[in-house]
Amino acid sequence: MNISNRLYNMKNKILFLFFAFIVFFHCISFAETGDPAIDTLIKKMEEKGIIEKNEAQKLEEEVKKAVKERDKRIAKDIKLPFEIKMRFQPRFDYGDLLINDNNKYATESDLYMRRIRLTVSKDFEKPPFGKKIWTSITLDADKFEMDFDKGARKDPDKKININTLEAGWAFLDEFGLYFGYDIPPYYRNTSSGKQLTLDSLPNIISASDKITGGYQVHLRLFGQFFEGIVKYMLAYGDGANSLSKLKDIDSAATAVRKKSWGDFYSARIEFAPPGLVEKGWDDTNMAKENFLALGIGTAVSGKKRYTAGAGNPDVNVKTSIFNIDLSGRYRFGEASITGSGGYMTLNKNYSYKKDESPKGYYIQAGFLFPGKILFGQFEPVARYDVYDSDKAGANKTKEKALILGFNHYFSKHNLKWGYNYVQTKYDKDVRVAANDSTRRVHQVQFQYEF
Repeated sequence: MNISNRLYNMKNKILFLFFAFIVFFHCISFAETGDPAIDTLIKKMEEKGIIEKNEAQKLEEEVKKAVKERDKRIAKDIKLPFEIKMRFQPRFDYGDLLINDNNKYATESDLYMRRIRLTVSKDFEKPPFGKKIWTSITLDADKFEMDFDKGARKDPDKKININTLEAGWAFLDEFGLYFGYDIPPYYRNTSSGKQLTLDSLPNIISASDKITGGYQVHLRLFGQFFEGIVKYMLAYGDGANSLSKLKDIDSAATAVRKKSWGDFYSARIEFAPPGLVEKGWDDTNMAKENFLALGIGTAVSGKKRYTAGAGNPDVNVKTSIFNIDLSGRYRFGEASITGSGGYMTLNKNYSYKKDESPKGYYIQAGFLFPGKILFGQFEPVARYDVYDSDKAGANKTKEKALILGFNHYFSKHNLKWGYNYVQTKYDKDVRVAANDSTRRVHQVQFQYEF
């Protein structure tokens, strides 16, 4: 490594440590309830034995709700017609980020903004009929100023994207209508700000998003029965109709022959035992309720006609997905454990070459320690996932990723940081670096959301 690279890496490390120092001392004064005076009063009452520890926790929750209602009233007083949320996720990566001239991994460091996100939303309190109407738009700049991607140097991406755009109307508990731009439902799609590991998607899910067309405009029906014991979502959209999305299914695609609008369908159904219904989708220990959820999903797409090079002027491909996942959380005292796992199979049925059937599974868990450690709650986490890409003409096509780390919550998801060690082992036919079978990366990420 030359002198300029060493200075560059040293600069990144200094910037990272400076940012960590600022956040660390800022979080010391971050109020549990949103009001430092009430925090002090509750603590004194607990110390003097006026209230028990569990009563103090309950009182904190009640005060949080009251503070939230107060903030809503303040927003109304200044006539703010919508809610605004901002999220910043500074990230520092160190390890096998670059592939050198010998087709092996080389150690580099990278300081960048994993995500900058702005969400503007509006809930209509009194719809003409039904229970709820809402609208929302989320803009983001993802991997802002990231210097390395897939083992190669890259130019900084300064593009701002529309992440999601949606409008929903819940007529009844059992029936609602959604129209917007997002990933159609067939697997458990949790917010990136509320998850156990820093990077949420196992390889199998990333692969499934590519063959379905990923983010797209679609119509969705949703609802629940028996107070959430059964939940469902049905979606209708276009799927992978552009050339760039078809290339994610078949890299040989050169032109779209016929656009098959509206031939994509997906569905998800989720079951929960009575008394263990999950109110929202939160893959961390920060939510209060115990839950257990079994989800089953599928997605199918009709024939996509396209050209695959000069020798295949008119070919087609059909795709389908099956997914099953299990998620749960159990609290005992101040501690809790959260875990989830899933299995998914993909099918690409080509008219001119051998079909491909990628498949994979993942399992992850986190344990939230009771009490506070260094001004926050500490949660060790782990994930293991396996993805078999089933590439045509190849035998050794598995990727195995092991993630070990922790989350440290100063104020739930509003102010936290985490560390992940990621080790990925590649079979011979799917190596990113031709002469290196293992990639190791250390990740540190902060999150500030308000």
